Amino acid sequence: MNVLESKCDRQYRVLNPRAAVIVGVTAVLFLFGMRKLHDRQFGRIIEFLRQSAYAALDANDYQKAQMGLNQYLTFRSSDMDARQKLSTLLSTHIRTRPALEQAFQLNEDLLRNDLPQQELRLEQSRIAVKLNRCSDARAHLQILQKLDEDSSEIWYLSAHCAREARKTDEAARWYQRALSCPNPPEAAFEELAELATANPHLMLDAENILDQMVTTCNSATARRLRAIQLVGKKQFSEALSHVWKGLEAAPDDIALNAILVNCLQHITGSPIPHHLSPQDQSPTADVELLRGIRHLQGCVERNPAENSLRIDLAALLWQNQQQPAAIQVLEAGISRKPRGYQLHGVLIDYLLTQGHGEKAERLLASLPANALSRSERELLTGRCEMLRKDWKAADASLQRAVAYSESDSGLQQRAEMLLAVCRSNSGDVATAVDAFRTILAAAPDSVASRLGMAAAWLRAGRKDLAIAEYRHLVEIPGVPAFLADLIIQRNLELPAGLREWNEVADLVRDENPRITDSTERALLRTDLLMASGRVTEAIAGLELASASSPANAPLQRALARLNGPHSGGLQHRLQQLASNTPEDHNLLATLVRLKLNANEAEEALAMLDRIANGHHSPRRNAADALLLAVRTTQRVISLETLSGHKQYLELFREAQRRYARQLTVLSPAFEATLVQVMAQQGQAQEALKRVQSIAPSGEPAVKISALMALVHYASPRQPVLPDAMRELLAMIKADPNNIALRICYADLLIYGDHFAIAAQVLEQLQNARPDTGEVAARQAWLLAVTAGSLEKATSLIAHAISMQPQNPAFRVMQGRVLLAQGNYPEVLSVLKGLNEQPLSQAALTYRAAALLEMQEVDEAWRTVEQIRVQDLRDPMFPADERLLQAIQNRLSQFMTASNTQP
Repeated sequence: MNVLESKCDRQYRVLNPRAAVIVGVTAVLFLFGMRKLHDRQFGRIIEFLRQSAYAALDANDYQKAQMGLNQYLTFRSSDMDARQKLSTLLSTHIRTRPALEQAFQLNEDLLRNDLPQQELRLEQSRIAVKLNRCSDARAHLQILQKLDEDSSEIWYLSAHCAREARKTDEAARWYQRALSCPNPPEAAFEELAELATANPHLMLDAENILDQMVTTCNSATARRLRAIQLVGKKQFSEALSHVWKGLEAAPDDIALNAILVNCLQHITGSPIPHHLSPQDQSPTADVELLRGIRHLQGCVERNPAENSLRIDLAALLWQNQQQPAAIQVLEAGISRKPRGYQLHGVLIDYLLTQGHGEKAERLLASLPANALSRSERELLTGRCEMLRKDWKAADASLQRAVAYSESDSGLQQRAEMLLAVCRSNSGDVATAVDAFRTILAAAPDSVASRLGMAAAWLRAGRKDLAIAEYRHLVEIPGVPAFLADLIIQRNLELPAGLREWNEVADLVRDENPRITDSTERALLRTDLLMASGRVTEAIAGLELASASSPANAPLQRALARLNGPHSGGLQHRLQQLASNTPEDHNLLATLVRLKLNANEAEEALAMLDRIANGHHSPRRNAADALLLAVRTTQRVISLETLSGHKQYLELFREAQRRYARQLTVLSPAFEATLVQVMAQQGQAQEALKRVQSIAPSGEPAVKISALMALVHYASPRQPVLPDAMRELLAMIKADPNNIALRICYADLLIYGDHFAIAAQVLEQLQNARPDTGEVAARQAWLLAVTAGSLEKATSLIAHAISMQPQNPAFRVMQGRVLLAQGNYPEVLSVLKGLNEQPLSQAALTYRAAALLEMQEVDEAWRTVEQIRVQDLRDPMFPADERLLQAIQNRLSQFMTASNTQP
C-alpha cells in the first residue's frame, strides 16, 4: 500500500461529549471562583476604605476622612450611615462652599429615605442658609416650626431668611421669638442688634440687646461678638474688658486673641487715639499690654504649631518696644515650622522696619515662588527697594502690588500708601499728592495719608497747605508740637501785619495741654515769644524753666545757645527793641543779664549807669532815668536770684540803693522808692530810720508813702510795725481830719491782724467825703476774711466798684468776697476780666484757691508757680499771705500723694 492510499484510508476524529462537558464545567467553575475571589477582595478593599475613613474621622483628620468617604460611597452609595457622616463632616468641619454644596445634595438624597427627618431637615436648613439658598431653607423651616416650636435655632434661621428677604418686621418678630426660647444662639442677638440699628422704627435698643446677649449666653462667642461691636465704635477699653472675660473661657481662641492685640495696640501706642483721652495713655494701659504678652506667651506654649498666635505675640512685643524679642518669636516659629510662610512675611516686614534690608532681602529671596501671594511679595520687594532709595524700582514694584492685591484690602491700602511715600521721596510731589488724595478719598480718616500729604507739601515748599493738613491731625500725639513750630516758621515769612500767633499760643498752652511734654512746650513757648518780639519774656521764661529743672538737658542746651558765642544777633535784636521801647525795664534787664552771662559784670554795671544817666534815652528827665535804672536793677536781681546766680547780687543791690538815693536828691517824693529798695534788700531798720528822719513839717504824703512802703516790703514785718504805728499816730494827731491817714492806719491794723480795731476805724470813716470806695472795699475784704456778713460784704464791694469801676484792686477784693461765698466759678470769671498783666499776687492767690476748691489741682499748681516765676512781690495783707501758704501746703500734699500711689 502506497502512501497515497494510506492517507486516503485515515478516519476523521469526532468530539467527545464527556470531554466537552468537563471543559465547560471547569470553565464555569473557574469563572465563578474568580468572580467570588474578586468580590471578596473588592469587599475587603471597600471595607478598608470605610474603616480608614471612620478612623480618620475619629482622629480628626478631616481631609483624609473626606477623601476616604468619597471613595467608599462611589462604590457603595446605598450606605446611609456613611452618607450621613460625610454630610456632617462637610458641613461641620470642611465648610468650604463646594463642601457645603455636596453636603446639601447628600442631605437631599437622605431626606428621600426613611431616616429621622427633623434633625436632617434642621441640618439641611443650616447648610441652605450658609449657601444663601433662603428659599430652600424656608421650605424646610416652615415644617420645622410646626414640629418644634421651642427651638431657638429654628426661629433664628427663620428670622435670618426673613431678613435676607427684606421682611424686616417678620424678621424682628422671629428674632425675638428665638431669644425667648431656651439657649438662644449668640448670632441671633447680633443680627437683631444690627437690624435694630438699621431700622429705628422697630423701637429696639441695640446696646441693650447686646448686653442681654452677654448676660444670657456669657460665653466666649458672646464676648467676642460684643467686643467686635465695641471695636467698630472705637471703644477699645470697653472691648478689652469683654475680650479678657472671653479668654477666661477660651484662652486659645484665635479670633479673641486677634481682637486682644487690636485693642491693646490702639490703647497703648497707636498713632490714632480715636476717642481715647490723654489720660488713657497711662501706666494702667502698660500693665494691660504686659498682661497680654504673658497671656499670648502661654498660648504659644500650649499651641506651638499655631502661627497666628506667634504673630499676635510678636505684635504685642513690638508694641512694647521689645523688637528683638518679637523677631526672636517669629524666628523660633520658622525654625519649628519652616513652611510657615505667613511667619516669613511678618518677619521680613519687621526686619525692614528695623532697617535690616540685606537680611530681609536674603530671606525673601530664599522663599519659594508660591510661598507668598504675588501682591505681598511685590510689596515686600518694593519696601526693600525703598530702603535702598531705589525709588524707580520701588515705584514699579509697588504698582504691581496694588494691581495684584484685592480691592479695598489692607494690603492694597498699604501698597498705595507706600507708593505715595515713594513718589514723594523721589521728588514727584504732584503725583505723590494725587496718590495721597486717592487714599483719602477711599479712607477719609486715614491719619497716615494726611501725614504723608502734609510731608509732600512741605517738600514742595507749600507750608500753608502742609499746615492745613496738620490741623486735621492735631489730636495725634506729636503733631501739635510740629504744627506749632511750622506755624511759627510760616508767620516769620509773612509781613508783620499778617502774622497770627493765637493758634500757636493755644497749641503751647499749659491748661489742658495739647503738647504733653513740658520741656517741648517750654521750648516752643520760647520760640513763640521770640518770634512775636517778646524777647525778654522768652529769655526769662527759658531761664526759669531751666532753673526749675537743672538736670533737663534740652533746656540747658537752649540756654547755652542764648548765652553762647553766637548770641550777637540776639543782642542786636534786643538793642533794636530797646531803642523802640526805651521804657521797658524787662528788656533792659535782659540786655544787662546777657552781659553777666558773658562774664562782663563791669560792662553790665556800666550799662545800668548809662541808663541812670539818661544816655539810653536822652529825652527822659533825670528822675525818670533813675527810676528806670532802679526798676531795671530790681528785675536783674530778681531774675538772678531765681536762676540761682548769686555772684553779682551785692553789686547790683548797692547800685540800686545808689540810684534810689540819687532820686531822693532830685525830689523828696521819691523817699518811698528808697525805703522800698532798702526794705526789699533786708535793711528794714535802716529804712525805718530813713522814714523817721523825714521832717514832719514837710508834705504828709511823702512820709506816709514811705511809711507804707516800709510796711509793705519789710521782711520780717512785725519788728517795724510798732514803730510805724507810732509814726502814723503822730501824723494823725497832727492832722486828725486827714482821711488818707486814717485809711493807712486801718491798713496798718490789718497788717498787724487787729481786724476788730480796723473794722471800727473803717466804720467811723464810711460816711467820710469824698467817697472813693476805698473804705467800702476794705470793709468788704475784712468781712470776707473774718467770716462776717457776706451779704453786707457783697453790697460794700459793689459800692466800691461803682465808685471806681476801673480800679483793679477793687475787682481783686471782689474775688476775695466771692471766694468766701464759695462761688468759685465767679471768682475765676471776675479775675479773668481784669486787664492787669500780669495779675497781682493777691489775684493769683484767689484764683489758685478757687481752682483748688474746684479740684483743678494741676491748674492751681501752675497758678501758684506763676507767682514764683514772675517773682511777684506786690503788697499783700498777711491774711492773704497765710492763704497762699495754705494753698501751697495743700498742693504739696496732693503732689506727694500722687507720687506715692502705686
